[in-house]
Amino acid sequence: MVLYPRKTVIPPLRILFILLTMTFMLIIGLHLVWDFGNPRWKTLALEICVLLPSLIYLRIRRGSPARAFMWRRAGFPWLISALFLGLGLSLLADELDRFIQRFVPMNQDILKGIQEALIARTPLDWALIILGVVIVAAVAEESLFRGLVLQTMETTHTQRRAVLASAFVFSLLHFNPWWLLEIFILGLVLGWLTIRSRSIWPAVTMHAVRNGLSVCFINTDPVKMEWLFGDSGLKSPWFAAAAALTAAGFWILIKTPGKTLRREACFDE
Repeated sequence: MVLYPRKTVIPPLRILFILLTMTFMLIIGLHLVWDFGNPRWKTLALEICVLLPSLIYLRIRRGSPARAFMWRRAGFPWLISALFLGLGLSLLADELDRFIQRFVPMNQDILKGIQEALIARTPLDWALIILGVVIVAAVAEESLFRGLVLQTMETTHTQRRAVLASAFVFSLLHFNPWWLLEIFILGLVLGWLTIRSRSIWPAVTMHAVRNGLSVCFINTDPVKMEWLFGDSGLKSPWFAAAAALTAAGFWILIKTPGKTLRREACFDE
C-alpha cells in the first residue's frame, strides 16, 4: 500500500463556492426533514454538517485538515485576548440584540425554535447542548469560516476583504435576519483574531465563550439575573465592565506580535 503525504490543500474560489453551497443545502435539507425526537440531537447533527462537505473534499484531495482549517497551536496571549473578547462582546452583543428587537421583534416561530434547541430540561439535554452548541459549533464553524474560507479568500484578495467575506458568509449561515448584524460584527473580530494568530483556536475560544454564555442566560430564571440585567438591559456597571473587558482583549490583540507563515506545499488547482 502506497502512503501519500498530506499536503496543504486550499480550494480555489469556484470549489469553495461549491462547498459552501453544498453545506447550506445540507443544513437546510436536514432542518426540513428532521422533525422528530429531541431537538438537541438535531442541533448537534446540524453543526456536524457544517464541516462535512469540506472534510470529504479534503479526504478526496488527500489534504491535511490541520493545515486547511488552521488547527495550529496558539500562544497564551491570543487565548487570553479571545477570552476577554468573548466575555465582553457577548454582553455588548446582547445589548445590540435587545436594541434591534425593540424596533423589530423576532418572529415567534424562530424564537420558539431557538428556545427548544437551547433550553435544557434533563442532564441529557445539558450534555447535548454543551457538546453541540458550545464545543462542536465553535470548532466546526471556526474551522470552516476562519480556517478554509479565510485562507481561500486570502489567496486572491487582501486580508481585510477576506475577513469581511468570511464574516458575511458566517452571518448568513445562522439563517436569522435578527442576528445578522450582531453575528457579522462578531465574525469580523473572530477573523481578525485568526489573521493575527494564524490559528483558529483563539477564535474557537471566543466563539465557545459566546455560545456558552448564551446557553447560561437562556436557561437561567430572569429573576436570578436581576443583578446583571435591568428593565432596559445590561446594568450600567456591568456595561462598563463589558466594555473594559472588550478593550483589554483588543489591547492584547494589538500589542501581541502577529504571526506570518510561509505557504506550505501546494494549493489546490
